[in-house]
Amino acid sequence: MNLERDIKIVKNGSTSLSFIAPHIFIKYIIKWKKYNIYEREKYLGLKLNKFDWYPTLLYYNDEKQYLIFNYSGIPITTNNRPSDFVQQFNKILDDLKNENIQHNDIKHGEILVKDSKIYLCDFGWGSINNNINCGIDIWGCKNTQKPGGYFNDSTTLQRLKLI
Repeated sequence: MNLERDIKIVKNGSTSLSFIAPHIFIKYIIKWKKYNIYEREKYLGLKLNKFDWYPTLLYYNDEKQYLIFNYSGIPITTNNRPSDFVQQFNKILDDLKNENIQHNDIKHGEILVKDSKIYLCDFGWGSINNNINCGIDIWGCKNTQKPGGYFNDSTTLQRLKLI
């Protein structure tokens, strides 16, 4: 394996740098640290690891604030979505509802597809029982709102024009 060739920056997002290496996805939190993005993503990731639609959280480093997940495909589009896409997405929403977890920020690139299976990733703005502290008091500032507001999980497919 040639690391310089095999590791690619795939996204310089609003909160993190993301890399793909063979079979793994690496997310390094670089911005919005005062909003505890890393702590929330790690906490929710450990809770969601039991679901086959969640990219398995394999490793995390609290000091450097990075997370390593199983590689779970490419962003879904109307051209690559599986025929049972809506049913798979509704199952994800049902599982989240049963766990009282809200994603709050589903955007293009956060619903992935690999081998006709969809995955939902990036829970950095997630909440439990609509509480951004996730019940573990991780909120590090007086604000209790996500900058820019929340996206309703149940309207995702229409909002992103995926159906």
